[in-house]
Amino acid sequence: MKCDVIVLYNLSTMDSKTELEENRQSLKRKYEGRGTRCVLVDSAADIPSLADAGVVGIYVLSHTKDVKPSVLASELFAGLFAKGAKVNKINIACCRGANDNLMSTVCSELVKCETDTIKLPDGLMVCAFTVNVTTFEFGTQFTEEEGKKFENYQALSETASQDKRPVATVQQKWGARDTAEPNVVRFLHDRMPSGATPGFIKEMEGLFVTTMPQVWAKHRFAFISKQFNAQLKPKNKIADSDIPNLSWSDFARTYQKGAQNFIKSYGWAEFTATISGVTTKTAAMWTSLDGYLRMKKAMQFDGKKFKPTALSEYVGNPDMKQALKWVEQISKDKGMSLKFLPE
Repeated sequence: MKCDVIVLYNLSTMDSKTELEENRQSLKRKYEGRGTRCVLVDSAADIPSLADAGVVGIYVLSHTKDVKPSVLASELFAGLFAKGAKVNKINIACCRGANDNLMSTVCSELVKCETDTIKLPDGLMVCAFTVNVTTFEFGTQFTEEEGKKFENYQALSETASQDKRPVATVQQKWGARDTAEPNVVRFLHDRMPSGATPGFIKEMEGLFVTTMPQVWAKHRFAFISKQFNAQLKPKNKIADSDIPNLSWSDFARTYQKGAQNFIKSYGWAEFTATISGVTTKTAAMWTSLDGYLRMKKAMQFDGKKFKPTALSEYVGNPDMKQALKWVEQISKDKGMSLKFLPE
């Protein structure tokens, strides 16, 4: 979250007081280390006037069961928007807050708080998670104790140390009760190295170009006979005898729309299955970005209501935004927008 001021709003109850306060202090150290002012509050009455503080972001730290959408919305509205704060982002930082309409209900309740004179800002974004999450500050007494619950904690801690990443939001995956399935924890997303995105995209596009002829050789007969020819008049159909000699490049150049449909039907699944074959760094970046898109959702206010928006629109880090936007697009159209022939 890139803001001038970040409000860390703690909705802890007695059974979550220690964990959420540790989370908050970790986030405070993380953002203050970047030069961002942090304001710690436990109720709307604690929020100071931030009208002249610049761009404001909010973390709502809670357990899902403790979030009452109408109450939270009214408190945020009274404590921030009604006092003139220039809020641009709200992160509902609790487990599975994007599920079961919790996030969308908070958004709807915020809209209901508007008055004739006090409106929500156009472009206001709200995000929440689809998975169990917490914030770890590696090396602290609390986190080291919590880490004992997870089989892979030590390895994750070592990675955090190597990457100079002391504070991170992590996903908690709990093994099913009464089974041998382990509890594990993982970064919500891997760190995006500065300037790495163009190289990542170029390598992925190169893999796509080299993969498609191989996929075509495996599936061209099934695609042409069962799908492609079915859309054509008899005189325009490709003869079965011509299929074995029809190369991917010849087909794609002659039938661009047909090539896009082939990619959607066959190419995308096989392409994503080959990504582990690229460099370790690029494969890891793809896995991280693809997973991140499944673990976090965002909504944006358009002046009238909140609508789902691309996660890349919410992200502030330029490298992350560029990479995430690229992955979002090609995932959405299953590779149909990618260059599928060499230049």
